[in-house]
Amino acid sequence: MACALSRDLLKSLKTPCIALEHSEGRYWCGLIREPHKYLGISHPWANTIIAAKLSEMVAIGKGCDSTLPA
Repeated sequence: MACALSRDLLKSLKTPCIALEHSEGRYWCGLIREPHKYLGISHPWANTIIAAKLSEMVAIGKGCDSTLPA
């Protein structure tokens, strides 16, 4: 099942997601790392603002992928 960002923003239900990126031995969400590439925005400076909002929408760091306090 595709994530909510993929479904809503990329209009895609296919897996793996077209925004799934692999680098540094890990998989990353391209919509969070470089949203301008996937959303058709020509200005990379917008990444900071957009990525923050998208991260908030899917609660990155707030659920099962978050770091436990020491």
